[in-house]
Amino acid sequence: MSPEPFRTKIVEIKAIQWDGTDITFFALKAWAGELIIRSSDGSDLIIFEPTGSSYVNIGDWIIKQNGIFSLCPKDIFAWKYEAVS
Repeated sequence: MSPEPFRTKIVEIKAIQWDGTDITFFALKAWAGELIIRSSDGSDLIIFEPTGSSYVNIGDWIIKQNGIFSLCPKDIFAWKYEAVS
């Protein structure tokens, strides 16, 4: 799995949607490295952002914009971004 491109009217981003699977976890780790961790029991995903750490819910998106990784809740992502064809 690779990040898919999405854009606002101003800037293009890369994003992967968290679905709770091992495949997606390893894709996120390969992409974002040490900024993504999973709890010891595997139930929680955490991203380390410039402003602190956040828990990632199933359906939320990890985005990369201007070299910075961050969490984007799925409802905000749907409102703000559209797929790039």
